[in-house]
Amino acid sequence: KSRYFRKNFVLILLITFIPGLISGVGIYLFGAGKVEKELTNLHENQIEERAKNINDQLDVLEMSIAQWAFAPHFRKTLNEVDFVREFTTTREIKKFLGVLEGSQPLIDNVELFVDKETPILFQPNYTTVKEDSVKNFYRDILAKKNSINWVEQGPSQSKGHTSMMLVHNLGFRTNAAYGTLIVKLDQSRLTEIVNTLNPYPEGAAFLVNQNNQVLVEANHTNSPAIVSVL
Repeated sequence: KSRYFRKNFVLILLITFIPGLISGVGIYLFGAGKVEKELTNLHENQIEERAKNINDQLDVLEMSIAQWAFAPHFRKTLNEVDFVREFTTTREIKKFLGVLEGSQPLIDNVELFVDKETPILFQPNYTTVKEDSVKNFYRDILAKKNSINWVEQGPSQSKGHTSMMLVHNLGFRTNAAYGTLIVKLDQSRLTEIVNTLNPYPEGAAFLVNQNNQVLVEANHTNSPAIVSVL
């Protein structure tokens, strides 16, 4: 009799335990799925918010350079100025470019290119441009259809390294552009900002252009192959 009751007791335990087990597994699976979905949504919202923050900073930079381009220092006859004799004008432009350079943390330096027979480049110091490759680079910018443009990799940069620049052509709306204002971004600072998109210590974040070319890379995976996947 003891075996009979023992078997029946075990059977009763199994009958009462199985529904609870099924319920527990179901709650765990569905609950884990819900938690995972909520975490994914939270993660996506954080990335969208941080991406918007980066976009807002770049928008502010575009609005700023649009205002700077109408400063009295950049008058229409700038390409007629003798910057050697008119040293006061040269000094004022150099000082103004220095002020612009320190106005925003994303800015590395600000340059002014003036197109004439012998082109002039303020970096912010006054220099003449003699190298054809440098002349062609800035004149290609002057030939662009839009007054404000994002340009990648200046002529002084080494191959394989991309430097982002925001340029505003001067005199664009009235006649052919006679010069361009160049804002070069601080790549290390920009990389730090892009890195905020990545919440994981071994993840990766990228800033790409409209052609899906990588401009800024914050890659902590130590795997260059991840770039090719993009």
